[in-house]
Amino acid sequence: MSNARGFIEVLFAAVERPGARVIVDLQQSDFIDSTVLNALFACTPRLRAGDGKMVLVSTSAHLERVLEAAGVDAAYSIVDSRTAALDLLTASS
Repeated sequence: MSNARGFIEVLFAAVERPGARVIVDLQQSDFIDSTVLNALFACTPRLRAGDGKMVLVSTSAHLERVLEAAGVDAAYSIVDSRTAALDLLTASS
């Protein structure tokens, strides 16, 4: 998804479902801004209220540093593949 607004709309729709299991695949991203970071944090109470879970996928060391510096890793697991994300989501079901 190439724009933040579209990403946020899809993300919020996904986390609203009770018991949502969401994978945010950032493997094609080399940059995220505060809008996306804020959207990720805004999902936390929505997921908790519906007993949901989200996992982020990133293979970029730079992007992982940004996510960690912002504290996103305290709210969500960050893994390096979709397979690892699916394994985490399946194990927590």
